Amino acid sequence: MIIGGASILLGLKPKVGATAIVGFLAGVSPIMHDFWRMEDPNQRTNDMINFAKNMALLGAALALMGIEEPWPASVPEAKPREVKRLVKRLRKQLAA
Repeated sequence: MIIGGASILLGLKPKVGATAIVGFLAGVSPIMHDFWRMEDPNQRTNDMINFAKNMALLGAALALMGIEEPWPASVPEAKPREVKRLVKRLRKQLAA
């Protein structure tokens, strides 16, 4: 969840991050919030609410997977050639 969220937040491979979140929520939610098995009405209500929240988050992650890449607010991916130029420029500035 943390890596998937960071991926989406930074815009670095957001579809992979959203896929990780979808996989996690789809796999864990029915196991952790199995409200249909609870006998206590308060626990059943609590689990049903949390299950519904997780399904809403899963839907949001699926919606994010449909956005075209790169995102407008994405962190630009550095290309090796650009990194070399930046390092040269920094060395010249530090030497001066």
